Amino acid sequence: MQKKLRFLSLLLAALLLLPLLPLPVMAASPTAEEALLVYRAAEDAEHPASAAVQTVDGQRCLFLPASADLHALTLDFPAARCKISAGSRSLTVEPGKAFDFLALFPTRPADGRYMISVTMDGAAASVCVMQSANLRSLYITSADPAKDHAYVDAAKSNKAKDNPMVLLDSDGRLIYQGAMKEIKGRGNSTWGYAKKPYQFKLKENADLLEQGGNEAAKTWILLANYADGSLMRNKMTNDLAGVLDIEYANHSDFVDLYYDGAYCGTYLLSEKVEIGDGRIEIRDLEKVIEEVNGEEVDFDALPTVPAANVHGGRMQVVDGVALPEDYTGGYLLEMDYESRAKEEKSWFCSTRGQYVVCKSPEYLPAEAMNEVSGLYQAFEDAVYNGGTHPVTGKDYTDYIDLPSLAKMYLLLAISQNGDAFRSSTYFYIPDHQQKLYGGPVWDFDTAYGLYTVNQVEGFVPARTGLVQMLLRIESFRKAVNAQWEILQPVLEETVLHASPSAETDGVRSIASYGRMLEASRNMDALRWNHTEAYSTHIDALYAFLQESCLWAETVLTDPETDWQLGFVDVDPDAWYASDVAYVTGAGYFSGFSDVLFQPDQQMTRAMLVTVLHRMAGRPEASGSCTFTDVAPDTWYSDAVVWAQQAGIARGIGNGRFGTEDFVTRQELVVFLHRFANYMGISPVSADIPDTFRDLPAVSSWAKEALGWAIDQKILNGASENGQPLLLPGNTATRAETAAILHRYDLAIAR
Repeated sequence: MQKKLRFLSLLLAALLLLPLLPLPVMAASPTAEEALLVYRAAEDAEHPASAAVQTVDGQRCLFLPASADLHALTLDFPAARCKISAGSRSLTVEPGKAFDFLALFPTRPADGRYMISVTMDGAAASVCVMQSANLRSLYITSADPAKDHAYVDAAKSNKAKDNPMVLLDSDGRLIYQGAMKEIKGRGNSTWGYAKKPYQFKLKENADLLEQGGNEAAKTWILLANYADGSLMRNKMTNDLAGVLDIEYANHSDFVDLYYDGAYCGTYLLSEKVEIGDGRIEIRDLEKVIEEVNGEEVDFDALPTVPAANVHGGRMQVVDGVALPEDYTGGYLLEMDYESRAKEEKSWFCSTRGQYVVCKSPEYLPAEAMNEVSGLYQAFEDAVYNGGTHPVTGKDYTDYIDLPSLAKMYLLLAISQNGDAFRSSTYFYIPDHQQKLYGGPVWDFDTAYGLYTVNQVEGFVPARTGLVQMLLRIESFRKAVNAQWEILQPVLEETVLHASPSAETDGVRSIASYGRMLEASRNMDALRWNHTEAYSTHIDALYAFLQESCLWAETVLTDPETDWQLGFVDVDPDAWYASDVAYVTGAGYFSGFSDVLFQPDQQMTRAMLVTVLHRMAGRPEASGSCTFTDVAPDTWYSDAVVWAQQAGIARGIGNGRFGTEDFVTRQELVVFLHRFANYMGISPVSADIPDTFRDLPAVSSWAKEALGWAIDQKILNGASENGQPLLLPGNTATRAETAAILHRYDLAIAR
C-alpha cells in the first residue's frame, strides 16, 4: 500500500511538472517524474522522435506529428499498463506496444481534439490528443541540460550547442539526422512574442527542404509567424517571389517543431538571406577578407569608429581590417531603422537619413564602406533628381538593376508591407558590377493588411521619400507594370481561386495553403491560445488580396494616375506628420517644392506673416509698407503690409521688419496672440505655470501671450530630465510652427 501511495504521489508530481521538464529523445520508458504519456516512433532506432504530454492553460495535451499512425500508436508511460478511455470505449495499453487509438473513436472529432481519460493504478487524468497533417516534423533535443529550450528562450543572445536534430517527412521518412552546431533566438519585434523564432546552424551542409542541386547549407531559420493568424503570409510571398523569378528567392516549408519533447507549434523552415551556395550566389567577400587577415585576427575585438563618407553621409566602420586588392563586389546590404542599424558593426546613413547595414561582410573598413555607401548614395541622388544624377548625368539604372528593383517593389506594394524600403529590404552587389540588385524579399508575417500604415492611394508603400520619388519616374512605373503582367494571372487565377487544390508554378491558392495547414494550425492555436477561427484569418487574407489586385489593375497600371504623393521628407510616423498634413491641406503652408516640406528648417519672420496672412483669408491691405528692408513685389510684401496695418507685425527696430530673421518660440506665440486679437478671438489672459524651469527666461513682453497659449493647449513645451521647459529663445522650426497653428485652430473650434 505504501509503495502504491508513493507511486501516486510521483504521478501527481509528474502532472504538475510536465510543462517545466525538458524531455530527451526517448530510448526507454520514462519515469513517473518525466512524463505522463510520451509518443514515440515505434521500433525505429535510426531516427527516434518523441512528443510528451504538456499542460496548456490547465489542459493536458498530447500533440502528435503527421507521421504518427493512430491505428498503431506507441506510447511510453510510468506504469506496467494503463487504461485509456473515450466515452464508453476503453483500451488497456502497455508501454511501447502499438495499439489502435482510433478504435476509441467511431467518428473523428470535427475540431480535431480527441478527449481521453488516462488511468494508471486508480489515478485518472484527462488528456486532449491532437494530430497534425501534411507537414514535416522537426525534433530538437538539448545536449546540455543547463542550456535547454527554456534557456534558449530566455534571451536572444543565449546559444545552445551540439543539440541532436531529426527532421521527418509527413509519412515518417527520415530527411535529416545530425547535430546542430548551435541554435539561438532571432528577430526584432517577433522575438518579443511568446512563440519564439530561431536560427540554427548545422555542423555540415544539408538540403533540409530537398530542393536538389546546390541547395545544401548550414544555416537555417525557423519563423514562428506568431502575429499571422493564417500562418501562410511568409510562405506565400516566398512562392510568389519564385513566380516573379526574383533572384535567390528563399525556399521554405512548414514544419511542426518539437523541442525537448514539447510541441512548440507550426513553424516555417526557411533559408536565410545570406551570401553562399544555394543562397545569394555571389562572391563571398567576407570569406576573402577573413583569409586575407588570417586566423590570428579577432574581428570582434577590433574597434568600431564613426566616420564620414565622401558624400557627407555618416557611417560606422571597423578599424584594423585588411582588404584584398579587389573589393568591388560581394556585398549584402539591408535597409534598417536607426536604432537597429546602430547595433550592427558596419553601417552607413545616406544624406537623406536612410540607414543601411552591411550584413556581409560584417566587418568593413572605411575604404570599402566608402565604395558601398557611394554607390547607394549615387542611386539615391539620381532618383531624387527625377532619375538622372545631378552631377554625373547618369541614369539611376546605371546604379541599380531595374528589373530586380521593380520585382521587389511590386511584392512590397501588393502585400502592403509596412517595412517597405525602411527595414528588412535587401540589396546585394555582385563582384565586378558596381551595381545594386534588389532582393531577396523578406519578412511578411505582418503584411497583407495586418500592419496599418499611413499610406496614400491604398496600397502604395509610400513610407519613404525614395519610394515616392521612384514612382515619379516613368521607366520605373513601366518596369513595375511589366512585372504585374506576370504576377496578375497567378494571383487572380490561382492564389484567389476557391479550389483547395489550385496550384501554379509552386504557388497554391489560399484555400490550398489553408487546407494543408489546418490540422497543424489547430494544434498551434491551442498551444498558443489563439481563439479566432482559422476561417476568419483566411477570409481576411482573401479579401485583402482581392482589393490589392483591384488597386494594381486600376491604379498601378494607369499611366495617368495622380498618385497624390506627399512630401518625401515628412515621415508619416513623425510626431508632426498630421500637423503638416493639416496646415498644407488648409492652404496655410506650401512646400519648398512638390516633394519637400523641410520640417526642420527654421521659420523666418517673412514666412510666418505669410502663413498668418493666408490663415486670415489673404485680406487686401492698402498703402505701402514702412519697413526699410521689405522690398515691394516680393513673395512676402503683401503679407508684411497687411501684418503691419493689422498690428500683428511691429518690426525689430531701426525701421526694419527683419524678413530673414528666425522667429523664436516666444515671438511665434506673440505673433499668434496678436493674430487672435485681429480675428476677434479676444484671448483670455492666464499666468504661465511656475512648473516650467526656464520661466525666468521668458521676456516680459511675451508672458501674456505664452500664458494664453499654454492655457489653451496651443503650446505644450518640452521636457528635459522630466522637468518641463518652454525654450522661449529657441528658434521655431517649420514643423513646430505647423503644430502650433494646428493646435490654435483646434483651440478656437472648441
